[in-house]
Amino acid sequence: MTEKNETACSKARMSLLFAVIVGLCVLLDQWTKRLALQHLPLETARSFLPGLVELIRIENHGAAFGMLQGQMIFFYGITAAICLFVVYVLYRLPEKKRYMPLVINLAFLIGGALGNLCDRVMRGSVVDFFSFIPISFPVFNVADIFVTCAAAVFILLFCFYYKEEEFSFLK
Repeated sequence: MTEKNETACSKARMSLLFAVIVGLCVLLDQWTKRLALQHLPLETARSFLPGLVELIRIENHGAAFGMLQGQMIFFYGITAAICLFVVYVLYRLPEKKRYMPLVINLAFLIGGALGNLCDRVMRGSVVDFFSFIPISFPVFNVADIFVTCAAAVFILLFCFYYKEEEFSFLK
């Protein structure tokens, strides 16, 4: 195998892993939302983890905390911009195993974003159903968990794993 073929194979593996994770995230998110639609009456709470989490299905026409209600074009644009930026990063990404945590994290971010986009396109709203009882927190779904966890992991990766010069490929 030539060096060029090894490079292409490595990029292909990274792309395949990215695509598989994104697909699994979207499938899991959509499956859980289908279960919520089938088994949870609208706005009726059911205990899930007593004192910690309850299940309550709501239809969210905005973002977290009820912001930007009904602004679908804005959400489509933001999702498209994020997806385009991630594709750009993946295209420019050096083919080193060191960047695999970044690829995996980007996949969870995009999987979550696309899961909620599917709802917005198909239903005109996002199905949320997890409610965290101990604090007043917005009702959320599996896609929101993927996006939130990816954001937290990004902070950890950028603060403790990667060095600033390792992102010079984006310049």
